[in-house]
Amino acid sequence: PDSSLYEACLVLKQNSAHWLPIVDIDEQICLGVLTHLAVLQHLVTNFVEDRRLFEQPISSLGIGTYASADCEIVSATLDTPVYKILDMLSVNCISCVPIVNAEGKPIAVYARTNVIDLVSHNSVENSLDVSLGSLIFGPDRFEGERESDSDDQPYEDNIPDRMRMHTCKMTDSLQEVFVKFAEVRVHRLLYVDDRGSLQGIVSLSDLLSYFVA
Repeated sequence: PDSSLYEACLVLKQNSAHWLPIVDIDEQICLGVLTHLAVLQHLVTNFVEDRRLFEQPISSLGIGTYASADCEIVSATLDTPVYKILDMLSVNCISCVPIVNAEGKPIAVYARTNVIDLVSHNSVENSLDVSLGSLIFGPDRFEGERESDSDDQPYEDNIPDRMRMHTCKMTDSLQEVFVKFAEVRVHRLLYVDDRGSLQGIVSLSDLLSYFVA
């Protein structure tokens, strides 16, 4: 509890942690937990250096990861085998893979935390070979509806809460992105353009890294 907020933020950043326990060493008890969202909400309220900063488009501040000639945003579809998505997470050292439809519009997010869902299946090995859609909705339902209707909308409307995605635009101000994070209380937002196509990702870690050099 005697550590400064800056010191705590450095620990979060250096360890790629999403939360940090606040421990009373003498009493050997945990007093609370410091999260990215709590830190960022404090910054929005108390940052007085230059309030104009929060009016800037987040893309102009270089916060997050954007699709460009030098950077491809890794993504998958509901038809992608689960093992390939896990490979994307591992090889690219990323925390999530956006799931897009045939038009390149995001409909879900598969994060590292979703991997635990595989344990609920009778055979983890068999689960890795099926498509993500079959894993989520069941092979009979997913494949059956696939044959009868190519529209992704039924799946978009029934994505499990643990995989739901939330979006913002690269033209949104830093303040608007902060507000969005506070409203939906997730770790990441997906950047989309005016057509709703995937353009990038911004996370609470990205925001924290921007303020903590």
